[in-house]
Amino acid sequence: MLKLTRLALCFLFASQVSAQTIHDVTVAPGGDDEFSPSQITIDVGDCVRWTWADDGHNVVSGVPGAATALFSSGSPEDEGFVFEFCFDAAFVAANPVPGGVYEYICEPHQFSGMVGSVVVVDTGPTFSRGDCNDDGGLDVADPVVALAALFSGGSTTCFSACDANDDGGFDISDAVYLLSNLFSAGPAIPAPTTCGTDPTSDTLDCGLFMSCP
Repeated sequence: MLKLTRLALCFLFASQVSAQTIHDVTVAPGGDDEFSPSQITIDVGDCVRWTWADDGHNVVSGVPGAATALFSSGSPEDEGFVFEFCFDAAFVAANPVPGGVYEYICEPHQFSGMVGSVVVVDTGPTFSRGDCNDDGGLDVADPVVALAALFSGGSTTCFSACDANDDGGFDISDAVYLLSNLFSAGPAIPAPTTCGTDPTSDTLDCGLFMSCP
């Protein structure tokens, strides 16, 4: 066990693994005063990228006659301009809207129907933090699997579970955190310690976690 702890501490560089989805919307395709698609559904943490296909348009949150500027591309821009905005957990928590529907407009053409919406849903996978090997428990096998995934060609299907210290990344500090929790009365494992969704925003992926339904 001491050797394993020393092995964990000897690595000097962290390995970060992340995943994020960008959804594309075209502004004024073919010169028409519309957004395409006019409505998209995304997960919390995803980003939307608007690309201008014509001149004289902008993107501002709100509805016709009542802009809110929760997000805005600024003054009207021309063809080729790109505006990107990420709907992370912090933004969603600070700016709740009914049904998670964030409406937006093109200010110069808002009254001619150039409106759109982004529906933000929380469909995060369920997992148990620290259970890096997905065997339904927390033991020395978990930091071993974490180290293998980081440094010797091993793999994991749920990086969120391996993020033992819940700092939004998967690196050597997670293996050290697990070892400390297991053998040195270290800090508790953050939620979810039993099957649940991640309560904090990050870009780590959890593609499969068989121990949770």
